[in-house]
Amino acid sequence: MSPRTNRLAKVWGLADNRILKFSEMPSSIPGTKMQSLLRLSALDLFPSPPPRQATSATTNLAQRSKAVIVLDGPDIATDPFAYPLSWSTKNCLAVTFGACVYYQNLDTRKTVRLWATPEDRLDELHSIQWAGIAQPDLLALGTTSGRVSLCDAGAPQKTMTWPQDLWGGVGGIDWLDHVFAVGRGSGRISLFDCRVKEGVKTLSAHKAKVLGVRWGHNGNYLASGDKDGTVSVWDARADKILVGGSRKGKKMKHKGPVKVL
Repeated sequence: MSPRTNRLAKVWGLADNRILKFSEMPSSIPGTKMQSLLRLSALDLFPSPPPRQATSATTNLAQRSKAVIVLDGPDIATDPFAYPLSWSTKNCLAVTFGACVYYQNLDTRKTVRLWATPEDRLDELHSIQWAGIAQPDLLALGTTSGRVSLCDAGAPQKTMTWPQDLWGGVGGIDWLDHVFAVGRGSGRISLFDCRVKEGVKTLSAHKAKVLGVRWGHNGNYLASGDKDGTVSVWDARADKILVGGSRKGKKMKHKGPVKVL
């Protein structure tokens, strides 16, 4: 502190064991009433952060150095573009292990073997995705060979399977009510309806494997990203691509593969 700063500190009652520390009030405020008001105003400039709620995820994660739950995951997919995990709206966590799917109800801790590819097929599961609130027990599955299936956790014996795509495996999966979109190794996007056994629609624009798909919040648009880094946005009502394709100025290009949207 310079001599001038020291003099000012004495005038304003700061030259004590709390020099330039505004986090606490002194036992007595020296000086005139105006000085006391000014000092109180200075304290208001440094408000303390509000306390965090006990239910805050930030608070709980900051206090824990270890995971809350640890689940054994043998043979979980190691492909960086796979989607081996999915968490349902009913608090069920599904995980793929090779050709099998298990899920655990995190409320009851009950573990269930939900589905497995037939033993006569050398096919592993690559992507899984629970449906939304409309169909919380339905789980869509895609394999490395491109086969798409649908199973019901409420009735495991009820399953649906669609023909495989001969041009590669499955990428990302995303639901919109009864319809789910599936990215394909051929660069196409297949749309399926859980109420019918046939594919609803196919969208074609990508030249590389579609790694990620995501519906807009209102269901009118669908975004897709591929392994070459191209992102497209579709108008689901008119089957029309809005962003992407080969038209100049309309392509969203990235330097790496686009998985998450």
